[in-house]
Amino acid sequence: MRKELEDERKNGFAKWNWFGIIDKLAGSDPLKYEAVLDLNFDFMLQCLCFWDLKEKEIRKQQEKQNR
Repeated sequence: MRKELEDERKNGFAKWNWFGIIDKLAGSDPLKYEAVLDLNFDFMLQCLCFWDLKEKEIRKQQEKQNR
């Protein structure tokens, strides 16, 4: 996986698309980026899916309260 990320960094793709994901998983702590890159990919995807669903539910609840 690290080789793939290095290849993507060279062409600029990962620099912008993956950076946001790495930053979110690291809690915006650059000292934790390396630990995030060592995580299991399936685990990372599960975290991201959970956060996405959680944010959607929060927005839905806020919309109900604003009515």
